Amino acid sequence: MKKTVRWILSAAAAACVVLAVCFMTGILPCREDREKNEVYNSEVINVLRERFPEYFDLSTFKGLEVYVWQMAQESYSWGLMSGTDRVKKGTELWNLKGASTDEMRAILSTYDIPEEDISVIPITQVYSSYFDPNIQTPSYAAKVRKMLFSDEPIEIDLTDELFTIIMSSPQTSSNSWDYLNAHESAHKKLLADKENTLRYIFNHFLAAEQNMYWGDGLPGVLMRTILDELAPESMLDLAGTPSEYFSEWKAMARQQKEALGEKRLQKEYPAAYLLLEMLKEIR
Repeated sequence: MKKTVRWILSAAAAACVVLAVCFMTGILPCREDREKNEVYNSEVINVLRERFPEYFDLSTFKGLEVYVWQMAQESYSWGLMSGTDRVKKGTELWNLKGASTDEMRAILSTYDIPEEDISVIPITQVYSSYFDPNIQTPSYAAKVRKMLFSDEPIEIDLTDELFTIIMSSPQTSSNSWDYLNAHESAHKKLLADKENTLRYIFNHFLAAEQNMYWGDGLPGVLMRTILDELAPESMLDLAGTPSEYFSEWKAMARQQKEALGEKRLQKEYPAAYLLLEMLKEIR
């Protein structure tokens, strides 16, 4: 299962309910579980700080302004600025980096500020071809504000976040190692979380089999490199595109299963075993 981080912004109310139940039952929450959740929450914030440094530690003297725009019918992006007494310039809005709804909810959780001091402002972006005719209506404003201050759990896939960080720069390079070396911390986190990273890579290439151009872009190049780092025992000496490499890699995994059997495959080629398990080819 992919590594996700879930927590609710209205944690204070939830904590009261939990403590009430604990006192009634005489059972207190396990300290290990509390510490584990704190580590997960901290890890998410650290990753978001690396990806969106401009959205952290802003002045809240005049509140915060959250800008929201759409890239497609159900695709919302969010940006954040300190509150001011002026209308923001177009260039300021165009330079906002789009965070997802849950990413922005997580970022806002780091600010000690009343909800009423956070303005939510719908805008259109020049680089988006999508336009909702209702964007200037009160109902639209109420809808997006409700999305931002929802009580639903926050769900963020750290693996996806880390790959996004790595792909952010240097944009002029075609060498995967230039990207990995530029984001050493994110790279190390992907390698440390081996199984989840492998699952993410395998899912990417399996989906990309329907679209070879998607599989052979920068994400595919990076994932091929990291796949070889995580599974050096299965590395192939093969030129070609990332999608061609994965196709041969998958064929090799099947051949190894036939030659070695499932138990030896799992012991000697764990990454190949994981792929075949995901493909439901392991009994």
